[in-house]
Amino acid sequence: MEEKESKRNFFKDFSDKFKNIFNFKHAKTILVAVLAVVVVIIFASSFMPTKTRKTSNNSTSTNSYAMEYCKLIENKLENVLSSVKGAGNVKVMVMVDSSPTIKYLEEKDETTTTQGDGKVITETNTTVVFSKDGSSSKPIIVVEILPKITGVLIIASGAKDLKMKTTLTNVVSSVLGANISNVEVLEGK
Repeated sequence: MEEKESKRNFFKDFSDKFKNIFNFKHAKTILVAVLAVVVVIIFASSFMPTKTRKTSNNSTSTNSYAMEYCKLIENKLENVLSSVKGAGNVKVMVMVDSSPTIKYLEEKDETTTTQGDGKVITETNTTVVFSKDGSSSKPIIVVEILPKITGVLIIASGAKDLKMKTTLTNVVSSVLGANISNVEVLEGK
């Protein structure tokens, strides 16, 4: 009860101070008008152009993309290899030399100016083009260059048989286009 009373006093004191500072009869109306302007500005900003300046170079690559790419390949290989008769339980680890490289659609804007001494200067500004889908926007991808697979480790419970090791090695080599010397098959539990 005492807490409600102190909150009520706080808000009453605040509104009294606000009225004294501005000494307006219509302080509430002004406050509502200011809040309405803020809401309109926020709403209008959602309709701004969907282009933004890109601050990095033409391609983007991060370690998380490489991990996602490897995990995707590992899962697919595990599913395929575990369905090979006699392979048993299969685990796969894939190593790549880099992250995938993504190149985005860019728009170039050239500005040419002539200086007083007759020298012509051309400036090029590059912006990444975004596509807007509802409330979200994404950069438009032109090219995605996948990294080179440098090694594959397969652990299979059926790999004690030399024929099975060879089969698993050949399957992975042909599916990924990897050199056979970069594929290692070990016997698992």
